[in-house]
Amino acid sequence: MKGLFNLCTPGDLVRKLEHDLQRMRAAPADARPAFDFVVTAYHLKDWLDPKVELREHRLLPVAGHLANSAKHFVTTKDWKQVSGTVRPLTRLSLMGTPEGADDELIVAFTDREARRLGRRSMTALELADELLRFWQTRVI
Repeated sequence: MKGLFNLCTPGDLVRKLEHDLQRMRAAPADARPAFDFVVTAYHLKDWLDPKVELREHRLLPVAGHLANSAKHFVTTKDWKQVSGTVRPLTRLSLMGTPEGADDELIVAFTDREARRLGRRSMTALELADELLRFWQTRVI
C-alpha cells in the first residue's frame, strides 16, 4: 500500500499543508489546524527524505518540538526549543469591549532558542507561513 487515501506523494503533503494553513487563517485561535500543520510540516522531512537534517530550516526544530509534544501530550527532554504555547484569552480594549477576532496562537521559545532565532515568540501563523514556503521550494 502506498500512501493514505489520496496522500501518496510529498507534493500531496505540501498541498495538505496549504489547506491546513487556510484553516489556520480562518480560525487563528483554533489549535486543531495548527496541530495538523506542525505534525505534517515536521514529518514531511521523513516522507520526503529521511536524511533531511533539522538544521536545513531554522524552524524545523520548533515544528519538531511542537509536533512531538502535541502527539505525545508531553514535552520530552530531547526537545528544547519551545517553552510553551498560548491561546490568548479574549482581550478587553481600553473601552472594555471584547476583542477576539485577532486572537492567535502564540509559540513561546526557550531562552536558548530565542537567542538563536532573535525573538522570544511568534504566532502559529508566522511559523506556518515560513515552513510552508520552505517545503514549497523543496518539493514543488
